[in-house]
Amino acid sequence: MKVTKLVLGPWLGHGSLWGLAHLALYSSLTFLSLASHATAMLTNPGAVPSDAQPLPAEAAALEEQGGWRKRRFCSRCKAFKPARAHHDSVTGRCVVKLDHFCPWVNNAVGVFNHKFFLLFVLYTFLQCTYSLLLVLSRFVLCAHAADAPGCSSLGVLTALVMLEAILFGLFTLCMLCDQCAVLTTNETKIDRLKGERHAAPTVVNEIFGEASSRGWLCTYATWLLPLRVKFPGEVKREVLGFVVPPRGSGFDPKRIIDRGVCGDDMERGEAGGQRGEEGAELQAYD
Repeated sequence: MKVTKLVLGPWLGHGSLWGLAHLALYSSLTFLSLASHATAMLTNPGAVPSDAQPLPAEAAALEEQGGWRKRRFCSRCKAFKPARAHHDSVTGRCVVKLDHFCPWVNNAVGVFNHKFFLLFVLYTFLQCTYSLLLVLSRFVLCAHAADAPGCSSLGVLTALVMLEAILFGLFTLCMLCDQCAVLTTNETKIDRLKGERHAAPTVVNEIFGEASSRGWLCTYATWLLPLRVKFPGEVKREVLGFVVPPRGSGFDPKRIIDRGVCGDDMERGEAGGQRGEEGAELQAYD
């Protein structure tokens, strides 16, 4: 808001066409940045439930190796740990596709909120760049015409706004560059640090989800807005790497090989999957 008060208002005025256009653009970037931040902070990043079980397809292989409690057990969560999950010491949970814990959003960054984190960084960077361009344009104009409108309002506060835009702009630019590998390989920062390689589905981008059936324009519009990430059913099972049994049902992963049950809609904390033959639903996400 300092930009609108110190630069846009005195320079272009809020009543002029150019002033309203710049105000609308700057306000839109601010709204998208704040909305992305709030969504990244409030969305379940993909924490593995305490009663998670291996997928039916890998349950048999794990049994041959001594069972998942021997091969895929998190000693800190005391629960099943999917192949693409890592333990986050801050939240105390295993998170599917954990990239890092971000203090800026006060949440772990995982499979279900990585998109919102990237959008928050992107729109913050665009907002800083836009602010810097406006302030520099104002300084250049006033250097050539000191009596131009708004030049009298330039001072220490405006210089601080420019410094702030430079610092946060460079910081967010570095973060975006660091995340380029995640976008192109579908591998998180922790995967790269540990040298782990996982076969990623080629039909979707694991950060932004599936493409829209309405064409590329709707696809990019959906990806650039802080909207919930959606995966096709089979891809979602492959990405999450676990199923959640109905509570008190004596669940056995081998019994649902043909049912396609998985932790659907977990990021919203809702029950997912299909009803079993006993009529029980897949239990809600912890």
